Amino acid sequence: MEPDLSNQVLIVGAGPTGLMMAAQLVRWGIQPRIIEANAGPTLQTRAIGVQARSMEIYREMGLENEVFARGVPAKYATIFTEHGRLGQLSMTDIGAGLSAYPYMFILPQDQNERVLGDDLMQHGLKVEWSTALKEIANTDGGVRVTLETPGGGETKEFRYVIGADGPRSTVRQALNIDFAGSTYEHKFFVADLSAEGELVDGSLNLFLSNKYFVLALFPLPGAKRFRLIGLLPDDLAHKEHINFEELQPKLREMVGERMRFEDVSWFSTYKVHHRVAAQFKKGQCFLVGDAAHIHSPIGGQGMNTGLQDAYNLAWKLALVLRGQAKEQLLETYHNERHPNATSLINTTDRAFNVLVSAHPLVGFVRNWLIPRIAPALLKNKWVQRKFFMTISQTGLNYRNRTLSTEQLGGQIKAGDRFPWFVENGLDVFQTMTGTRLALFALGDWSAQTAQLEMLRSPLLEVVKITDQHTFLKAGLVAGLYLVRPDGYIGLSTKDVAEIHEYLLQKICLTAS
Repeated sequence: MEPDLSNQVLIVGAGPTGLMMAAQLVRWGIQPRIIEANAGPTLQTRAIGVQARSMEIYREMGLENEVFARGVPAKYATIFTEHGRLGQLSMTDIGAGLSAYPYMFILPQDQNERVLGDDLMQHGLKVEWSTALKEIANTDGGVRVTLETPGGGETKEFRYVIGADGPRSTVRQALNIDFAGSTYEHKFFVADLSAEGELVDGSLNLFLSNKYFVLALFPLPGAKRFRLIGLLPDDLAHKEHINFEELQPKLREMVGERMRFEDVSWFSTYKVHHRVAAQFKKGQCFLVGDAAHIHSPIGGQGMNTGLQDAYNLAWKLALVLRGQAKEQLLETYHNERHPNATSLINTTDRAFNVLVSAHPLVGFVRNWLIPRIAPALLKNKWVQRKFFMTISQTGLNYRNRTLSTEQLGGQIKAGDRFPWFVENGLDVFQTMTGTRLALFALGDWSAQTAQLEMLRSPLLEVVKITDQHTFLKAGLVAGLYLVRPDGYIGLSTKDVAEIHEYLLQKICLTAS
């Protein structure tokens, strides 16, 4: 008898991470409930950068056209100092050969939410707005929750609960999960506005100064629309409430008459926090996105990391709910995502401290040395590759984790994202759907054709690639690569028999 896949999962929070979680589950035939305490979607742009790895997921979901229609690529990074324009870096193909999206794409958070929300409605799932979680407790059979809905209170039991409810997560607090970290003393401002003057439209514009923190202007959809981010001057930072007009004189001191800011649609001030939850899983409850980790916005990693959390957890949860995998598979969510969050916080902390440091030597490196050597460095292919893989999250890996078994010894190893490449006009990522595993047989496996075909099933696709030049260039070697539904290599081997054993022992597939 088919298991009942409706209302077994409650997702608390309908930001990008919660919506991605729901969108992934419905593709597996699972109908979760998704609730949000707010009355409707966010109206602020908030996070804006969508990295290549997230773009790859959107494409896999069939949402590429909707994303392109609502966003804009960041084509260049243009650097200014107090003395004028210093130089420009091309960002259009910095990740060429590594992804179909070798750049950063600008899609504000509100537009991410609309793309995902519309997608959910196409699948018959609606967000339950103005619905808040009041109480939660793990039980023997699942999780008992009390909800406050527009129609009154409701107590119900779910098999699993996903906390995607942000930094002040009710789920995390109710489960008494520690959220260790701290808050930086610096206070920042953010504004969405129009800009006239020397700014390069469609470019990330950086202003460097010995007196002020770097001003960064990110392109937004629409002519001459930008997101402006900077550090509040000391004489304004202590004020509880300020408006953009109070900040304008300081901005003019920095950029002079070269630029005018106007038509401000959103302005806010904030402090940056860096925290990570001690557990991403407790009982039958999980934390994803900002409920699990928050950090400096340097590099545009926050929203993207939340999307990756959802992508990692959804396929594991789906297999268990469908009765195709054992419960122990779910333990690998914390095992894989917690180290990534901790590493990300450490990395962004270091970059953040360079940007805000008042030390003269650090200021010299930040404002004079880096802008002058960066263009030359980024022309080096190795530097380009490393920079793109870090910023785009395509270089994130789960090497040496529970689900990663490496036996081939190539440059690309178990735990890595399976590399993107094109063979004879076919984009290899088009063979991966996100709702099944893929076995890539690279090289000549004609003698084992029958054995490989026996592995093929609705849950496992077999893809044969014989063009050795293509896969060697991508860092792969002749052999078998078993790729998980989220695009990461679980097993690399030369033994067909190892595939079945891995599925049973690591992915924990049920024998049926």
